[in-house]
Amino acid sequence: MVFLALLLGALFTTTAEAASKRVGVPKFDGVQEALVRKKVMQILKSHGYDLAKSREMEIGLANTGALLDNDEGFQKVAKELALSSIVTGEIGKKRAKISVHDGRDSSLLGETSFTGANPRKIMAEVGRSFWTKLGAEIERGKTPSGAKKPTKVVAEAPEDNENTPDTVGEGEAPAEAKGKNAETVEAAAPETGGEGEAPKKKKKKKKQTRMEGEGDTVVEEGPEVIPPTFDAQVGFRAISRTLAYHQDASTPGLRSYSLFPGPAAYASIVWYPLGPFSDGPAKNLGFEGAIEQAFGISSSTPAMGGTPAMKFGTTIHEFGGGARYRMPWGPGHYFYGSLTGGEHAFTFTSTATGMRSMLDIPDTIYRFIRPGIGLHLEVVPALLSVTLSGGFRWVFNKGGQFHDEFFKHATVNGVDAQLMIAYRYSSLIEFRAIGDLRRYFSSMNCFGGTDAGGNAINQCDARFTAGGAVDQYISGSAMIAFTLGGSEVKTAGEAEEPPPPPKRKRKVQSEEEEPPLGDDVKSDKGGGGDE
Repeated sequence: MVFLALLLGALFTTTAEAASKRVGVPKFDGVQEALVRKKVMQILKSHGYDLAKSREMEIGLANTGALLDNDEGFQKVAKELALSSIVTGEIGKKRAKISVHDGRDSSLLGETSFTGANPRKIMAEVGRSFWTKLGAEIERGKTPSGAKKPTKVVAEAPEDNENTPDTVGEGEAPAEAKGKNAETVEAAAPETGGEGEAPKKKKKKKKQTRMEGEGDTVVEEGPEVIPPTFDAQVGFRAISRTLAYHQDASTPGLRSYSLFPGPAAYASIVWYPLGPFSDGPAKNLGFEGAIEQAFGISSSTPAMGGTPAMKFGTTIHEFGGGARYRMPWGPGHYFYGSLTGGEHAFTFTSTATGMRSMLDIPDTIYRFIRPGIGLHLEVVPALLSVTLSGGFRWVFNKGGQFHDEFFKHATVNGVDAQLMIAYRYSSLIEFRAIGDLRRYFSSMNCFGGTDAGGNAINQCDARFTAGGAVDQYISGSAMIAFTLGGSEVKTAGEAEEPPPPPKRKRKVQSEEEEPPLGDDVKSDKGGGGDE
């Protein structure tokens, strides 16, 4: 009797455990829900769960008169179909929300979201992280007491075949189609002759595919690659400067200036705030800002005649910001235009060995409005990129002291150009090398002479008379950048899944071969799959 009791207990435990491994997966909400639902079913099946798929769920709901919109509905269908848990989903264009409900009390065991640039990217993300995020919640599910013994569904809906090509191509191979599923594959194939004959005619591969269980036709194009929506970089740069005059007619002569590269810190951000929330043109409208601050730099003049050598403090900074709009295309390339404003200053200060008033070199404070353009190219996608940019600097304050005290009739404007080479270290980090050129050009407008009324025309101070000047900055930077948002980018070392294999021309299949991935004609084998 003890042995019989233990045997009955073991049988009861085994039955209860088997019942607890049955999960209901009804149709999800969303136009292309079948892609994500099939991936969920694949994962559940790989973890040993028996599945109640969409047709069986529909029958269970019809038998109980329940709806999956309240706790009572979840409990009724879970008891009818002996389900330990029920997985539901809402699929959007770039986000999927998947929920797990307990079969016994219908409580929400877990809920999480998966994002991607399109439904196939969402499907891939589900494949990578579904079990990590929701596996423990599914294991906690319990079958209702008094649940009916599961009965076999006679016919399985075609859209419930989780091994169809829709759910592969992201690094997985399809399982062998069997029974009704194989017949479903054959139903879409053109007529063939008897066993051993090749198809009567070959059709060129389709450019479009119809999603299983859906009415919409989706063109199989390469997924849209969306550049990051947030980009922040920080690092160090070395700055050199050359200030030179031409047509110098001053007395005793203007003093030029040069700076051997000095150190500076640099940081910038670019942010597209609507990128994660919009599919319209507004997603490419962004904001940018940057700041440069030099440190540890001084300037000196040599001893001349009776004037001793002097040393002066030197301050260099630039800051600016504004808006930009980008136009992406291809595998991560984009063109952008921007409109920004800012200040670029180079000033001298007195020290113990030099009075600023004794230095005949002007401070320059350029306040500017800058329209600009840029081009970003992915030379090696997800690994190496190049960005070229440039802009015109309309200096609206004429250079500060440069104009106000030294060259009172001067006009000044500038241009800039930048080359950036970036190496992607990981999905979030890039290392960048940047070269910058900033060039300001001035016209002193020292016409001289008088007008008809005897009034002086643009007569410059004899000490500061010249035709013009060029103020040029060349700098090199080493940066580390942090990027977020946009399409998920993985380097070769991070990639978990190989790219889909290239499509090949259809060929006659042998008895042992399975149909090629995505092929919609049957093989030369006349019958269906193994019954």
